[in-house]
Amino acid sequence: MERIIYRDIPESFRIEDIEIVRTLANYCFDNPGAIINVDSLSKDLGRHRKTIRNALNYLELSFLIKRVSNLRKSLLASSRKNKKAYPLHQTLATTRDEDKILETTVRSEINADYYWKKGNSEVDFVIRNNEIIPVEVKNTEEVKTRDLSSLVKFSKLFNARKAIVLYRGRRTSFKRTG
Repeated sequence: MERIIYRDIPESFRIEDIEIVRTLANYCFDNPGAIINVDSLSKDLGRHRKTIRNALNYLELSFLIKRVSNLRKSLLASSRKNKKAYPLHQTLATTRDEDKILETTVRSEINADYYWKKGNSEVDFVIRNNEIIPVEVKNTEEVKTRDLSSLVKFSKLFNARKAIVLYRGRRTSFKRTG
């Protein structure tokens, strides 16, 4: 990682402010799944929005992080929403939060490009190929019905025919009602 940040990125992208790249990398590694608000980061770090945006692009192009978009019915609307940032692979995560490490592992394994958040409802990941499949990650042995309310809401809104819930317990089938 040090070599990529301090040698490869400056050589490849001809940048001088490498410390902002390092700061953003550390932030993403310490806070997997954090929503990245470029305006807030710009104010907090005292750097121009374009500098923040470019640094995040360099990290993603260097395969250190992956940004995941908030899925909307319109591609344009998805592109305007804040993205979440994850270490590209769980071995880059520096957090000790097991929930975040598990979420990062799943993101990496399914190569998720999307999540969904609207109001208080959120689905960890959305697979969007021939069909739309929401994926919820729970670091628990038992999943309660109330834990699935966002998944159900998403499934109705996007007419998803199936959903995936990953958790540590035994396999269970859930029937969609309504």
